[in-house]
Amino acid sequence: MALKKHPGIPEETRLRVEAAAKKLGYAPDPVLSALASYRTGLRPTNFHGTIAWLVNSSNGYNWRSIGHRAAYHAGAKQAAVLHGFKVEVFDLAERRITAERMASIFQARNIACILLCPQPAADTEAEFPWDDFSIVTFGCTLRAPRLHTVAPDYFRATKETVRRLVAMGYRRIGFAMDENHLERTNHVYLGGFLAGRTITPCGNIPPLTGALPDQPRFLAWLEKHRPDAIIGGDYMHLSLQDLGRSAPDDIGFACPCLANRDTHLSGMWEDSPNIGVAAVNSLVSAYVRGERGVPAVPQSIHIEGRWHEGTTARPR
Repeated sequence: MALKKHPGIPEETRLRVEAAAKKLGYAPDPVLSALASYRTGLRPTNFHGTIAWLVNSSNGYNWRSIGHRAAYHAGAKQAAVLHGFKVEVFDLAERRITAERMASIFQARNIACILLCPQPAADTEAEFPWDDFSIVTFGCTLRAPRLHTVAPDYFRATKETVRRLVAMGYRRIGFAMDENHLERTNHVYLGGFLAGRTITPCGNIPPLTGALPDQPRFLAWLEKHRPDAIIGGDYMHLSLQDLGRSAPDDIGFACPCLANRDTHLSGMWEDSPNIGVAAVNSLVSAYVRGERGVPAVPQSIHIEGRWHEGTTARPR
């Protein structure tokens, strides 16, 4: 229990056990660990505890209203049950308490696992006493600390969107995405588009970024470069409609970041529920390994999306 950094073991005891293990040259046997995991998997799943879904909803941040994030949570809840856990939401702003006080509540309830909800803005720093907890977060919005992360494969999704549109016969493909959206995803959508059109030639239209939708600027870009298809956030499809352009009759449209499959838009569905499942699997694995606190080597898991036909792009 000490070597797994179980929260029920006093820190002084844990440090003495770790020092003794180091002196003896002890290292876990990976084969025996795998066997123990296998045998445990054959037993009925018992309740092991609570996974905290940690969020700070200050400044009006409502993560439940964002389709991707609500789906992360739903997938996480389903996966947690299979591991013998439940997921409970803890909102710092709602409880009006400090991070230190929240950490003490977790310790009093023997909560050692935290899923850190995606942050509302890019380059966010999250201050919390992380040392006693196993933590996994989502996406690219967290700048510090550097934690284990599960995210959509933004890059591959955009490359695949380019490939699909070219296969349909589109040859002048433009890219239009809000700068805030790009910043929250570390500009990987843009990178995927540029890589995609290098591998699969589809014109050389300059990407449209910045504060979007900006109808006058969007219209000027359309009239100057005349793309036959656009890759962008779903809000850009609404902008096309506002300008009287119909997809796919006037111009093809595909979104590389669809929140769900219940949409007429063509593009890549991010499979957000499986992102939540992968986050719980990664978190439980870290917990079993005894990994606590900010990891020395943060790992990123990228979940591939799936193409959704929709009706806004079609063979030409």
